[in-house]
Amino acid sequence: VNLYITAAGKRTSAPPHTDKQDVVVVQSTGRKHWRVYSPTDPAVKPQADIFARGKGDDSLPLYSLESEDSSSQLLLETDLNPGDVLFVPAGFPHTTGTAFGDNKGGGNTLKEDTSVHMTFNIDTHVWDLNFLCARRLAMRRANVVDTALGQSRDEENPYVGKVNQLPRDIHTELISAIPLGFLGDDDATGIPEEATVEAVTAELKRRSKAVDPGTYEQVDDAVWKQTVERLRQQGQELLEVHRDMYLAAIEEGRKRKAEDAMTAHLDVGNERRKVMSPERIQRLSLFRVQKYYDKINQAKADLLKWSYEVKTASTSDASGG
Repeated sequence: VNLYITAAGKRTSAPPHTDKQDVVVVQSTGRKHWRVYSPTDPAVKPQADIFARGKGDDSLPLYSLESEDSSSQLLLETDLNPGDVLFVPAGFPHTTGTAFGDNKGGGNTLKEDTSVHMTFNIDTHVWDLNFLCARRLAMRRANVVDTALGQSRDEENPYVGKVNQLPRDIHTELISAIPLGFLGDDDATGIPEEATVEAVTAELKRRSKAVDPGTYEQVDDAVWKQTVERLRQQGQELLEVHRDMYLAAIEEGRKRKAEDAMTAHLDVGNERRKVMSPERIQRLSLFRVQKYYDKINQAKADLLKWSYEVKTASTSDASGG
């Protein structure tokens, strides 16, 4: 969850860019002007990460989105008012600004409030829960060199290079998220776990074959399902870590409220003396969340280690194991 505070009258508060997360925007105070565009054609700039356009060294000026020959189209232009909610999918360029007031009749007749909004980030791609990352993981598990797309080393970005030169429909399917409900249990989704795994495995195989039949055929059939099962396991682990982290934040809020009530008698006039003890300092989010980040990093490291173990049904049979 992120909180953004922007003064009124900012024609551009955030230049055009894309995000790796799906974002749910909730406007709290003031007004925020949004423009959301369809994804740019990745083949035009293959070395640009479609989930990080307009960031770092990448340039994504507004005129490039709005020119007649642009591969992107304006999908939505609107002002968010308090209570409004907006969903922006990962990879969709967007830019924001704040209102100047009501200029009808000449001059600013409406005093604008500072804009305050929150964003709730859905980290599907951050957690590598898409078909491109699943394909990459399966090929590494099968010890198959990705001659079709490359970018298979740990430090290489899978969202740049040859992947962006694939036909647009194949590219779109490949970078799309694994379907909603993949991490849910049987009771929550109403679908047996095995059926979920089989459905996602079938889609992973179909999309991987569309990328390149040659590399697809080199991966043992059992590895595709192993990969989906292991991704699901890791996703559930990450979900539990985030759940525990937010529950700890709620508990900390309750504890602080109780502590404030216990020290209310220390009020001096309209001021309250709040003591930040060493114990309370250690409970600040800066320090409190570190153990959860360590668990997240460990889960990612465990998945990477698993991918290099190179176990398939065929190799196990051949070795007699």
